[in-house]
This record gives sequence, structure tokens and C-alpha cells, in this order.
Amino acid sequence: MDINEKFAKAILVLRYNNDMKLTQKDIAGEADMTLRGYQYLELGKRKPKLETVEKIAHAFGMKLSEFCKIIEEMD
Repeated sequence: MDINEKFAKAILVLRYNNDMKLTQKDIAGEADMTLRGYQYLELGKRKPKLETVEKIAHAFGMKLSEFCKIIEEMD
């Protein structure tokens, strides 16, 4: 699984298993990106910038390092 697929899987897992019940629109807004851009990330069709990864991590109430650890563990 490549990094885009791992990232996409991580955000899906977090979005569906998170008590915050964040929508795609919520996360896109927090990451200061378009909904379509976020959807491409979630589908693994776009490579995220580090700044975007950090903003998405913050949307889930996480530090970048915590979020990256989750990404690394995806298989």
C-alpha cells in the first residue's frame, strides 16, 4: 500500500471511528481546502502536502506526530 492509500485509509478510519462525527465538509474547512480537494485525498487520488496533513490532524484533535503514526500503521 502506498502512502496516499495509507493516508486515505487513516482519515477514513478516523472519520468513522471518531466521536466528533466530522463530515468531509468539516474537515475540508478545518484544513482550509475545498471539499472536492479533500474528497480526492480521502480517495487516495491526491498526494497531501505536509501542511494539509497537519491541519487534518488538528481537525481530529491530534498532533501531527500522532496522526503520522496512525498513517504508518495502516496496511
